[in-house]
Amino acid sequence: MPASLVILALLFAVQRFGTHWVGRAFGPVMVLWFATLAALGIPAIVAHPGVLRGLSPTYALAFAVDRPVVAFIAMGAIVLTITGAEALYADMGHFGARPIRLAWFFVVFPCLTVNYLGQSALILTDPSAVDQPFFRLAPQPLVLPIVVLATIATVIASQAVISGAFSVSQQALHLGLIPRLSVRHTSESESGQIFVPIINWALFFGVVVLILGFRSSQALANAYGLAVTGTLVLTTILYGGLADRGWHWPMWRVVVFMVVVGGLEASFLGANLTKIMHGGWLPIVIASGVIVVMTTWRWGAALVRARREELEGPLDEWLAQLDTGTVRRVPGQSIYLHTNTRTVPLALKESLRFHQSVHEHVAIVTVEVGNVPHVHHVDRVRITDLGTPNDGIVAISIKLGFNDSPDVPHNLRWSQGKSDDFAFDPKCARYFLSVLDVHAREGRGPVLWRKHLFVLLSRIAGSRVDAFRLPPSRTAILGGRVYI
Repeated sequence: MPASLVILALLFAVQRFGTHWVGRAFGPVMVLWFATLAALGIPAIVAHPGVLRGLSPTYALAFAVDRPVVAFIAMGAIVLTITGAEALYADMGHFGARPIRLAWFFVVFPCLTVNYLGQSALILTDPSAVDQPFFRLAPQPLVLPIVVLATIATVIASQAVISGAFSVSQQALHLGLIPRLSVRHTSESESGQIFVPIINWALFFGVVVLILGFRSSQALANAYGLAVTGTLVLTTILYGGLADRGWHWPMWRVVVFMVVVGGLEASFLGANLTKIMHGGWLPIVIASGVIVVMTTWRWGAALVRARREELEGPLDEWLAQLDTGTVRRVPGQSIYLHTNTRTVPLALKESLRFHQSVHEHVAIVTVEVGNVPHVHHVDRVRITDLGTPNDGIVAISIKLGFNDSPDVPHNLRWSQGKSDDFAFDPKCARYFLSVLDVHAREGRGPVLWRKHLFVLLSRIAGSRVDAFRLPPSRTAILGGRVYI
């Protein structure tokens, strides 16, 4: 246990420096690891070739028919032998479907199968090896090198999980499911290499608590089994919905898929529900907490949005006031980040109130993140003239995928040549952000705790200046206070 804690502490501590060093070692080390798995299993299979008959599904079906209750319980015990493939879709956006399929069918799947067959052959030959069949497959002099290799492979797998948590958090942020977190890019050439400090240390704290609480991998297996089978079922349900509404599959095809694939996965989930009292409660508690946070944030954000629009007022009326010529225009270019083009950015109203003037060139910029991984650069920016012709006021819409960087100055460069009224000047443009100080109204009621939770979440939200990669020396933050 102490060694595990030391390795984990080092792994989480180096996340801020980037993960490219792990990425370079990922391929060679994992190929060596899976080749080792196959090499360990082959001698045992040669010594007991009859174990190859276990590849036939008839034995499993006969066992399930003969002893259904025992087979159902056994499904919960063996579920970890079929897990891992469900995580491959997390890398789909980085590598594409073809490399994932090739890696699975030609490396991972055959090597794992050979190793599992080897362990089965060893147990049939020597039943006492049931305590540690994997390491008993290896000759004694090779046990220590294999332990070292397994540790390195585990670190790489852990890095993949941590990087996945960063990526999923960023996607959830872009989709408006969680507060805006501080996201640091650790690579100048790869946009996907990011570091999210609060997620990093929350994961570290959670893993340490799990290790100290469960104290063994066997105890954690119950929690993991329920979590991964629940993930399989949820993914299948979402896939069925996408096939029906997105790909317009015939209903019979969707039903067959859900019955065959979903039915099998639901059986595994049902078998793992028996482990709730023995560690399976943990993923349920964690998932419930995440759901509460996400739903509270969306609910509170909708309340704040309504209060904010009341303060801002209609944009058309403000433009009409500007057209009267009573507002002084000064040289310069100002960019106001806003959520829509219906209301006046609060920072614009406050800036006019303080300075009694507006820049000659004004752009109201909205950043929209769609439910797609990427948007091509040429399709990201759209410019719409506002007010009267030649008044220098435009609305700029930046459309991004959930894996795209929300770097506003970088994306605004793609607006060049798309409007005669606005020419982005990256060196002189000034940026304005509208920020609200949110407070919960005092009182009683069943939603009061959600209001306080939302206020707490809004306090830990990261800086929008950092999130949008705005130059701090040319960015002003203006706003007000609202109560929900």
